[in-house]
Amino acid sequence: MVLEGDVLTHLIDVEHEASLLILEAQKESDKRLAAARAKADSDFSEKFCKIQEELAAQKTASENKIIEDYNNTFEKFKKDLEGIPQDVQALNKALENYFFNSNA
Repeated sequence: MVLEGDVLTHLIDVEHEASLLILEAQKESDKRLAAARAKADSDFSEKFCKIQEELAAQKTASENKIIEDYNNTFEKFKKDLEGIPQDVQALNKALENYFFNSNA
């Protein structure tokens, strides 16, 4: 009977040690998962910010190009208009015919 008690006590001690090992393993696992998650979050944040900065620079460059193209086109349009001779007499005649000689 004493031998059986020693065996049972030993088995309970082994089970207790196994339980402690499992608890320690779980704690270590939780710690490693938390560290991996923190690193992944940090890496994501870093890459996200880098991409965001690149896109902002591209947007600014595109906007500047559009503004430059618009200004160049508008300046060309103004020069083209300046190059057209103005015939004030013909305009006055057309307006006079339109407003005063119409058959309305």
